[in-house]
Amino acid sequence: MKFDFTSPAKISPVLLTILLALFTVLFTLGSFKFGLTFSLLVFIILIGIPTALSIIFYPRFGILVLLISAYFIMWVLRMGINFPLGTMMDAIELLLIIGLFVSQKQKPTWEIFKNPISYMILIWIAYNLLMFLNPVAESRLAWVYTIRALAMVMLTYFIFMAQIKTVGFIRIIIKLWIGLAFVAALYAFKQEHFGFFAFEERSDDTPLQRSLLLSVDAGVNSPSSLSLWLLPIIW
Repeated sequence: MKFDFTSPAKISPVLLTILLALFTVLFTLGSFKFGLTFSLLVFIILIGIPTALSIIFYPRFGILVLLISAYFIMWVLRMGINFPLGTMMDAIELLLIIGLFVSQKQKPTWEIFKNPISYMILIWIAYNLLMFLNPVAESRLAWVYTIRALAMVMLTYFIFMAQIKTVGFIRIIIKLWIGLAFVAALYAFKQEHFGFFAFEERSDDTPLQRSLLLSVDAGVNSPSSLSLWLLPIIW
């Protein structure tokens, strides 16, 4: 028997409906019996693994995923979801770094990194790595948190240098940025005229947030005056 891999696969609507119905039943039973763990496992298998492979082998797709995830991560955190979203962002950056080496193995372009900025970043990252051997360091765990938050982010410079090379992709990023800003503006309009969601009200019930709201009620209602009021806190 010969298989023709060049022609698109065909599946009848009836068979597709049966398969989807079977998957729905199995997913419902598994979620009922094993709870959230089963649902997360299915999510990782169906979405997580293909997304991870796409980020590695299609780094431009990974860059867009990174930008979108960074834009919404704080909003998701306010929902009170007990999931390491920060670690997920680190994982995306790690996959992009792996994708960088894969792309460089296929089409080496190491010459683009031979510039003073690249050298300074590499020296700075090497210095941070050497700090792990600091004999008077208070905590190795604190070093891990620091290197994760700083060095990993600095490595994205090399990813962007290697992958953002065309005007067309820059336009895609700008359009994405404008689209996300438009979504944020619509969401702000919703908050102003229709109120907050319950999870937003819960996250706002903190001393700092209450003081900010009281300052607005007291007349600090312009962005400039509110920024001046916040300056001592930020500093």
